[in-house]
Amino acid sequence: MIEVKNISKSINGKQIVSNINLKVRQGEFFALLGPNGAGKTTMIRLIMGVLKLDSGSVHLFGEDTNEANIEDLKRRIGVQNDANLYENWTVYENMKIWGHLYGLYGDKLDERINDLLNFFDIENKIDAKVSSLSKGMKQKVLLSRSIIHQPELLILDEPTSGLDPQTQENLIHYLKKLAEDQKLSILMCTHQLDGLEHIINNFAIIQKGAIKLQGDPDLLIDQRWPLKRYVLEATPVNEAKKICEAKHSINLYKNTENKLYIASKDKHEIPLLAKDLVTAGIDIFSISECKYTIKDLYFDVINEGEASHYE
Repeated sequence: MIEVKNISKSINGKQIVSNINLKVRQGEFFALLGPNGAGKTTMIRLIMGVLKLDSGSVHLFGEDTNEANIEDLKRRIGVQNDANLYENWTVYENMKIWGHLYGLYGDKLDERINDLLNFFDIENKIDAKVSSLSKGMKQKVLLSRSIIHQPELLILDEPTSGLDPQTQENLIHYLKKLAEDQKLSILMCTHQLDGLEHIINNFAIIQKGAIKLQGDPDLLIDQRWPLKRYVLEATPVNEAKKICEAKHSINLYKNTENKLYIASKDKHEIPLLAKDLVTAGIDIFSISECKYTIKDLYFDVINEGEASHYE
């Protein structure tokens, strides 16, 4: 869908992106993560041909983009960003004018609008003025508008920006559903880190215009932290601690009044440990895994690995 090869861009003498390579495959939900000023929005503008490359190339749908084909290729893409809706128009009027830009009219357009508003559960707002909507509802309208022409690729620029945590979570739910139901390829630039591992299957971290890490998040997390963390709640905790310390396959890295924080490379060691504890007469209340997340990985990369693996 998207293949970026060795692209660079400077603006007013400042290097914004430098020698970036990136690939978003068909059917993939790809997240581009990075702090403010890292180059995420510039990347989107370069991909869409809004900015001219200094060097490198961008391929969309297998074609090398150029001035002759970029407009046709862009019609196969949906883009959601902070572009304003017409506040004094209704939701229907905003959707209708956008549909016209893509050659949709009449019953076909009305059916598409109704389908999208139903999908995002805002069908009851079809005649409401945009100015009366909450920020979260406006984001849903923007998303609906961006896919009105049934694009093959959807590009999202900070879709959860400015939303409260509950509305962010709600919108993430719709994005996951959108990827699954509409069979879209999605490239999303975002600051939203919580819960990403449940919706994306590839990502990259960009910092100061360069890609710091890229790939399958589960694989990268396993490579970075081969030890799996667990919380063991048991009593008497001191006796449980002694048993844990005696096992070479278990790493005890913290303990509290009634909890032990342990780590192991092999998950099969955990039931064996539980069996030893029960045999020793120790009561086990719970054993739960503390999984590393994309958020952990992001900050570890951004902070150049300074954060503790166990904190």
